[in-house]
Amino acid sequence: YGTSQAQGSQVGSIFAVGCLLSVSTGSKLYASLPKGRRVQVVGALMGLSTICSATQLAHVSGALFLTPTMSTISMFLWGLSFAIPFYIPPSLYALEYGGKDGSATIADAFDFGGFLLLAFFNGYVASIKHDVTAAWTTTFTILTACSATSLVSLALAIAMEQ
Repeated sequence: YGTSQAQGSQVGSIFAVGCLLSVSTGSKLYASLPKGRRVQVVGALMGLSTICSATQLAHVSGALFLTPTMSTISMFLWGLSFAIPFYIPPSLYALEYGGKDGSATIADAFDFGGFLLLAFFNGYVASIKHDVTAAWTTTFTILTACSATSLVSLALAIAMEQ
């Protein structure tokens, strides 16, 4: 994108603001929805998240040009659309099936698995040449594939839960 490391950090913060805004304003609403509506909301949010990831992938692979501003907007929307599906359904699942006493154990199991995978992924991301745009292609390919997989699997899991 041709930005400095400081500007890149600011974009990361804007992604986090999107996540915070989404969870702080939408989590209570999501929890109050009937399960059928939850499938639609998760599908829409994960669809947007996948589009944002695919947009970044298209940019780094040379298929689409994004200005730093357009990329920042995409990252904000990615954070906004990513947070509720990532945090809320697993938390509700843990509360429903683990109860007051076991929900923390279920949530910890999710976290352990996720952080283990993230450790490997972060090691890979740290090894790429950050200033070479095309070097990000594999990173965004993995993220887009994971997002698309989550779109389908999370929506199906919520639908089957009914």
